[in-house]
Amino acid sequence: MSTRRLELQLTALVVGVFLLGMVSALRGREIFPFASWFLFSRVPQTVTSYELRLAELNGEKFEPARPLTKVPLFLRSPQSSTVRDLVQRLGRCVEAGQAEEVADVLRIFRAHFHQQGGTGSLVLVRLRYDPLRRWRIGEAQETELWRLPWPLPERRS
Repeated sequence: MSTRRLELQLTALVVGVFLLGMVSALRGREIFPFASWFLFSRVPQTVTSYELRLAELNGEKFEPARPLTKVPLFLRSPQSSTVRDLVQRLGRCVEAGQAEEVADVLRIFRAHFHQQGGTGSLVLVRLRYDPLRRWRIGEAQETELWRLPWPLPERRS
């Protein structure tokens, strides 16, 4: 088989897959195994995530509260997946009213903070958003769930 013939066949295959995808989009249903590439923009996907923010430290109030991952020298490893997972777990437990689980998460979370003096408050915020809209225009619905004193308490108050 010549190289030119192979190029023509591959080009025809790519164009054919594209056209079948477009036809399936126009008809409003999928032609298996050719799917419309518009699928992901049509599927509503609301994401719920949680963020822990610094609202006040040593009498200085932050408006809006700063995400802990953006506050220098507050967390030992701010971009750690462990820290993110703990914040997500804390948010789910607070919303579910699981006081014992919240205490466990806070106990583990304390190990990720640098030992800093002073007092203040942290805010646990629930974010609900469509990932595409948040990426494009930064839109997210924010709900304050819980204010925690700093340093972190031994038990949920």
